[in-house]
Amino acid sequence: MKRGNHIVWFAVMLAAILFSCQGKKSAEKPEFVDFVSGLTHADTVAVENLVTGFMTFVQGGQYNEAAAMLYKANPENAWKEPLLLNNDELQETARLLQTFTVKNYEIVGLKFKTAVENEVTCRMTLREATATSPAVVRKMCFKPMNYLGKWILCLKDSSNGDKPLE
Repeated sequence: MKRGNHIVWFAVMLAAILFSCQGKKSAEKPEFVDFVSGLTHADTVAVENLVTGFMTFVQGGQYNEAAAMLYKANPENAWKEPLLLNNDELQETARLLQTFTVKNYEIVGLKFKTAVENEVTCRMTLREATATSPAVVRKMCFKPMNYLGKWILCLKDSSNGDKPLE
């Protein structure tokens, strides 16, 4: 990958992490009720465990391992098999994760819609509050996908059309 492409990938990933959780609220559409009603507590636990594993790697400085957990939606069709990040994307994602020192995190939102449209929002504390400065807190949004009955983890990417779930 050329140097310019590395910078673009880094910028896209940074934007996806910092800005992908913003959006409006609206009423739930009936066609999505069937998927959601078929989910069980085990689905929620599986998704939470993926996020916990990812964040544990990040907090432990294991950025390559965290990046290796991520997939991306198939650009041809989101319903096709999700793709692992290629080597350049893995390196750029690991490099991006190194820019954050996550002191702690909390899963603050979990929304299910379809097998390929779901959202987990984490609030990350990057710096604790002190007597002279407020805490530095950021959101990171994940896009868990269920492919052939197995949950996988993607980052939400607003530059690829990912929008906050309503």
